[in-house]
Order: sequence, then structure tokens, then C-alpha cells
Amino acid sequence: MNENSTQIQQKLLELLEQDNPDLTAIQDLVTDLSLNDKTSAAFTVDAGLIERLGRELVGRNETALSEIIKNAYDADAPKVKVVFHDAHTNKGKINIYDSGNGMSHSQFLQGFMRISSSDKINNPTSPRFHRRRAGRKGIGRFAIQRLGSRVTILTKVKGDDLALKVSLNWNDYKPDQNLTSLRHNIEKVSWKKEMGTKISIEGIEGIWTLAKIKTIYRYVLDLIQPTPLSQAAKDYVEEQNDIDPGFVVEFVQMVNGERVNVISEESEIFNHAVAKIEAFVDEKGVGQCTVTSDALGHSDTFSIMPRDEDSTTYTSLKNAYLKAHYFIYNSEFIPRQLLGTFRETAKNRSGIKLYRNGFRVLPYGEFRDDWLTLDHSATARTILPPHSNSNFYGFVEVTDEEGNMFEETASREGVIENDAYIQLVEFGFASLSQSVLKIASFRNRKQKAGSTKSTPTTKFEPSKSSTALLDEALRNIANIKDKGEADTDPLMDTLLQAKEQVRRDLAELAMLRILSSLGLFIGEFNHEIKHHLVSLLAENALIAGNLDDKNNLVKRIGLHNKVLKSLMSYSGYFDKAIAQNVNREVRPQNLFRTIVAFEEVIRQSANRAGIELIVEQDGHSPVYTIPMHPSELSSILVNLFTNSKKAVQNIDVPAQIRIFVAQNNGKCSFEFSDNGVGIPNKYRDRIFDAFFTTTGLAYQAEIGDLDNVGSGLGLKIVSDILSSNRGTISLVEPGDGFATCFRIEMPISSIEEVKQYYE
Repeated sequence: MNENSTQIQQKLLELLEQDNPDLTAIQDLVTDLSLNDKTSAAFTVDAGLIERLGRELVGRNETALSEIIKNAYDADAPKVKVVFHDAHTNKGKINIYDSGNGMSHSQFLQGFMRISSSDKINNPTSPRFHRRRAGRKGIGRFAIQRLGSRVTILTKVKGDDLALKVSLNWNDYKPDQNLTSLRHNIEKVSWKKEMGTKISIEGIEGIWTLAKIKTIYRYVLDLIQPTPLSQAAKDYVEEQNDIDPGFVVEFVQMVNGERVNVISEESEIFNHAVAKIEAFVDEKGVGQCTVTSDALGHSDTFSIMPRDEDSTTYTSLKNAYLKAHYFIYNSEFIPRQLLGTFRETAKNRSGIKLYRNGFRVLPYGEFRDDWLTLDHSATARTILPPHSNSNFYGFVEVTDEEGNMFEETASREGVIENDAYIQLVEFGFASLSQSVLKIASFRNRKQKAGSTKSTPTTKFEPSKSSTALLDEALRNIANIKDKGEADTDPLMDTLLQAKEQVRRDLAELAMLRILSSLGLFIGEFNHEIKHHLVSLLAENALIAGNLDDKNNLVKRIGLHNKVLKSLMSYSGYFDKAIAQNVNREVRPQNLFRTIVAFEEVIRQSANRAGIELIVEQDGHSPVYTIPMHPSELSSILVNLFTNSKKAVQNIDVPAQIRIFVAQNNGKCSFEFSDNGVGIPNKYRDRIFDAFFTTTGLAYQAEIGDLDNVGSGLGLKIVSDILSSNRGTISLVEPGDGFATCFRIEMPISSIEEVKQYYE
């Protein structure tokens, strides 16, 4: 630089004395002056940084567009429309409209034009609807340049007469020039919109086919929230400006000025629903439901009655509205190539949410929350058509401005379970379950356990038992032998062996019938105890809130909460296992991921027993089993863990259980090891026999350890499951420091087979 500091200062003073000074020139002189400073140093920014921010931090066009939509969500926009004008050519453009808060002049300068603004960090929720910000880095706007070389921003805040308009050309941001020297004119223009922002992108890069547009739409599905549907809720939201009306995204494809495609939640998701269900309880407590199935060409309207047979109306419930879309996940209703996407989406979006006066009430409708008892009913299998939470997308609205019917709990998690709440649950379940039965009748499918579509058979007459028939055969053979008619000894021996085997099989079946009934009871118990656990946590929070922080009881309550949350973790795991049994679909199982999920659930139990859990994998690539049911793999792990936990009790060294996952020779495997008491050699040939156990009731009672009583079915169940899935279990030599090691091996799924289920 040829000029010295004195010359720069002189030029700067001359500019400042002008009525309308050139701000860009002032900025450049200030930068030059800083570079001449011999006593201090300051960072300068190269304009090429903008390109690196936009291109290196955002890898794909789809991600770039989703970042812009996230900004609209953060700006409290109820709706975003993305219009692709001839974007299938290299001369098209993309317009993004949102109806959010817009930006004032200062907000535009301090927000949009400021790199890595801290606004979203300092204000983690949006100002109007208090949404949790979807974007935090403050660089999402620079993703626009990945979409096109030129952008025009039009924005307006409520109450302003004119909108602000700014145009940028990303090609101006070249390396080797000062970033702050590039300035853009801000115009004030008329715009008929009351508020919002429009971003117009030209010089677009790449070709936006319909398939690509649909792909990016799926990127933003998680942001989309249901909007209030009932007229009462709409009226209430209009009166209460701070209630979130939801977030809707719509993509429009324009070709030569004509609209050719609209991609929306309706077209991409709800058009694949089997039916739409709408139900309401009016001011007088009268319930009615309508189920409409365009896919099946049927509809029906019917009354919803309370369980109380003495009443035809809901006595404590009124002004309740339900709307849901019902899905059956098979290729009859959903294209096979989309089934994986729909199942994955259902994990985050399915279920029935609850809205009170327009506000979402948590945790109703969250993943694994079963407030309408849908999962429980699906598990019980009294109603046969699919009707778990994952089969429904929807919500229930209640209008209760005075809070007379529904009152929040002290912890603000949920509402008090009074008569109105109980009747709301009844109404919601009855509407959905009866609609599902109607749909089953439309499809001519069996509706309830015990029902049949054919003519009833004649009365069932019990036959002789298999052991009775064998006894009869043995007697006949004995008579033949007594008469000296033939050498029947070999046949007699065979039948005696068969009788003993049948006796063992029948004993096993009897035990399995007991366990099956017990499983249903456990499901019922688990469903009930989950609600009690939530109530206990809420009560603890209420008690702790009224105690001084120094009170010793606060610490005890914290420990109590820890135990309750551990129980809830188990409850959630059993919920998942029971729910999986409802859907008998098999699919490849990610072995290591399943084991890690299991380990997270039983870790609390292991810690209390002083057991160190070690889960390891040979390599990092995912290992998939052949298609099998997820509950089968869970059952294997539960039985092996239970046995190992018993084995490591009362040993003199720190207890350890190790699970090691591997893949070789076309098989996946895992070894389950423990450093417990081991298995005596004399028992090794019998450990997979039904009812053989070294932890039987008599022995455990004798040593006073009734907590570790075994049924003798665990390893038999494991071996049977593996046998049905072409797998094996074997007792192998344990590694150093371990006493027992079981190796489980199963065939692996091919890459094509995994893609069939997960893509």
C-alpha cells in the first residue's frame, strides 16, 4: 500500500464532511487505515468466504433448499410455498414465499446480512409462536448460492407500508477482495402482502426434475406440523395471535407458465391413506363419526356412544373434534418403492396428538405414547385389523377456554385424568377402532378374534390325547406279542421313546401356553404401570418444587426419580417388544444396533447388580441377519442376559458380561460371555433340553436364593428361535477371564435384501 496513515485519514475526513458520503469508500478507507496500524491487528474477511460458506457447509441442493425453509419456520411462517418455474431447464428460477414475520431494515442488516448471527443462540425460540428454532448456525442464507447465482429478497413486517427489496449476485463475491466493501442497494417498494418474505433465485444450477422436487419435499417433512382443523379451533386461533397455527409446505412445479404438479402433504402422504376419519362430540355431548375411503370407494357415518350403557351422550365431554388418516403399510395401498420411506416417516409423525385451545399438549401422541390405548389393543388382538398408533396420522382437539374440563398437571406434562379426560380417551378409541372395523368390512376382511366370514362349523368334540393313542398302540402290540405272532420288541422300543418325547413336548406346550397367557397379562400390567410411573414423577416434581434446595428430601426425590425412570425404560422396551409381536412382518435386523439398544435398557439392572457390560463389534460395517422378527432377537438377548446375570451372582471377582458381534464366512455372529460360575461338564449335553435347569425352585429354595429361580426353558427357546431362522447356538471355549461363552450364528442378508426393506 503506497498511501500512509496520514493520507488515508485525510481522505476519510473529506468523505465524512460530505452530505451524502460514499459509505463503501469510507469502509474501504477504514480497512486500509487498520492495515497501516503498527500497534494493533484486526481480522479482515476475504469475499471468497461467502462461496466457501455456501458450498462447503451445504453439500447438496436439497439441503440448501431445506435450510431456507427452516428459516421460514423460524420466522413463524404458517405456510411456505416453493415454486419451480421451468426449473427442469437451465434457464429456470425458484421462488420461495413465506407468510412469516418478515424483516425490518435493522433485522435485515443484523440478521440476513450478518455472518453467523447469534440471534438464534440468544433467542432459541421464535418470537410469535415460540417455536424451537430449526436452524442455529446463522449461515443458512448462504446456502442460497448453491441453488443459483442471483437472488432477490423482498421482505415486509406487519404494520409497514412498504417492503424492502435487495438483490445480490453471488458472482460478485470473488477472492482477494474485502468482503465489507461489497454493498447492495436497499429499495422500498409496494407489496400487497401484509407481512412475509419472498426469495427469488435465478441462474439456477442443475436440473430440478419432478423426482428431485419430491425428494427435497421429504427432507422437510419433519418440520411440517398439523394445523387446527375444526372451525371452533380456527376461530380461537384467529382470536389468539400467539397460538401456533402449524406449518405447511407446498411445492409447485410450473412449466411454460402453467401449473403441472403440486407436491404437498396431501399428495405425498395422505393420498396413500386407506381412509380419512372425522369424529366430533358436540355441545350436547352427542358423538358422531364419519369414515371415508376413496381407495375402497366406501363411506359411512355412525354414532359414537359412551361405554356407560345407561347414557347415550358424553356427560363430561363436549366440543371435541378428531381427524385422522388411516394407513395400512402394504403394497395394496402404498407403492412398494415407498413402503420403507412411509414406515420410517411413521416413526416420527404417526400417532394421535392432543391440542387444547390450539396449543399442543405433550406427551400425547409422542413416539411410544399410547394415551388412546391403540398399541395395547393391537397387542391384545381382539380387534384384528391393524390399528396401532403407527397406523394413524392425526389429532384430537378440545376447546375449553375456561379450563373447566381439562386442567394441566402441576408439572405441565399432560392434563389431569378426570372424567372429561377419561371420556375423551373412550371417544377417541371408539371412533378409531369402530372406523377400522368398518374399513375391514369394506375390504371383506375378518374383524375380530373368533369372528368368521364362513358358515360356523359343527360343535367341536375333543379327540383322544396323543399319549392315550400311544398307550392304546402299545397295548395292542403287547397283545400281539403275547400271542406270539411277531417279534415286536424293536417297534415297542420305538413307541416307548415316542411316548416319552410326546410327554416332554406336551409339557413344553403346556408351559408355553402359560407363558403366552402370562405375556398378555404382562402387556396389560405394563400398560397400566406406565401411567402410574408418569403420575409418580409428576408428584415428585410437585413435592420437590415446594421444598428448599438444601432439604435432604430433594436428594432422595432425585434418587427416587432415577429409579422411576429406569422402570420407565424397561416399560418402554417391553412396550416395543409387545408392539412388534402384533406386526408379524420379518425383515433383516441390524445386529449391533439391536444389541446396543438392548444394552441401553438393561444397563441400569446390570449396574445395580454390579455387572460391567461390554458391547463390541469386529469392524464398523453394519451386520444384518436374514429376515426375522425383531422380538425373536430380543428374546434371545433377554434369555442369555438372564442366565448370565444368575451366573455372576456371588462370585469373588468383579462381574462382567461381554457381547462381541462379528461377521465371517457368510454368517453373522455374536458371542455372549460371562465370568460367572460356569457350566459343569456333566450338564453340558443337557443345557438345551426343555425344563433342564441348574436354578430350579427346590435348589434355589434350599440355598435361599428365590430371586434366581429358572424355568429351564430359556436356552430351549433360544435354540428353537435360531433353528427356525437357520441359525445355531453352541457352547464354546470362553476367552481369557470368562467362564462361559455362547456363540450364536445366523446367515447374513444380502445387500439387495437389505435394500429391499430399508430403501
